[in-house]
Amino acid sequence: MEEHVEHLRKVFQRLKENKLYAKFEKCDFGVTKVDFLGHRITQEGLKMDDHKVKAILDWEPPRSVPTLKSFLGLASYYRKFIKNFTKIMTPLTNLFKKSFEIMNGTKHAMRPLKP
Repeated sequence: MEEHVEHLRKVFQRLKENKLYAKFEKCDFGVTKVDFLGHRITQEGLKMDDHKVKAILDWEPPRSVPTLKSFLGLASYYRKFIKNFTKIMTPLTNLFKKSFEIMNGTKHAMRPLKP
């Protein structure tokens, strides 16, 4: 705890020297874990936030390009935590490419019908 207090003194001193301020209600002191930007920071290191893991696990299979994009975006944010992420996501990424090809193909096929 003494080391923690010393680090706090240094941080507060740097803030003061640079005329920066911290809102007390947004600060946590003496805690063993902090949830921040979708991550959980602990003494063991950086981990995925449990709520985000649950969101990924409970996500309904995408039925449209926008929902597929949303899922890929959320999952990609955590790619460094998921072993073989690229290999796992390749089929989903290919679905997106296939959908794009279909849309382009449809547009091309319909061109002769338009004046």
